[in-house]
Amino acid sequence: MLTSILNQIAGDVEVFARDTLFSPLGITRQDYLWNKTTDGLPNGSHGLVMRPRDMAKIGYLYLKGGIWEDRQIVPRKWVETSTRPHMKMTWNGKIADLYGYGWYVQPFGFYAMGYQGQYIFVLPEANIVAVFTAELALHEIELPIHWVKKYIISAIMEKEDLQAIGDNQGMLQAEIRRFNENPYW
Repeated sequence: MLTSILNQIAGDVEVFARDTLFSPLGITRQDYLWNKTTDGLPNGSHGLVMRPRDMAKIGYLYLKGGIWEDRQIVPRKWVETSTRPHMKMTWNGKIADLYGYGWYVQPFGFYAMGYQGQYIFVLPEANIVAVFTAELALHEIELPIHWVKKYIISAIMEKEDLQAIGDNQGMLQAEIRRFNENPYW
């Protein structure tokens, strides 16, 4: 429904997204696949397939308040409004999360969840973006949320772990270089 509304207001939704979001982030048409609905519109609920690197760019954009390379791509007010809770979501009859506009809100930050376990986590207080890609069954769909809490959040809470990360800065930089050289990420 949102895709249809955007299409009426902005014209072709995919062209709008490409020109105003993807292109400024360096995401080209070859970097993503956007499945279409039977009406020919981009499927706004679960049809966008992206590389983890490009998912992380979107997370980083939100981490930085909508700024990318010193340019305001998404208005800061929208970033703040969309990542603030506006409603409660239910999962199996219990409240799972609070929901903003396109983002689930947690005490540690916020995240976007896509089909079968694609996640973009943004942890503003820790200056961290984490991305998961998966093909999870319905009963496994919340696993990445638990992993973030168990491994990332707990590591942040333990100063010894952060010191170990600092001590291994060279290894971290080598992994980042390796990651950046791989065209499939």
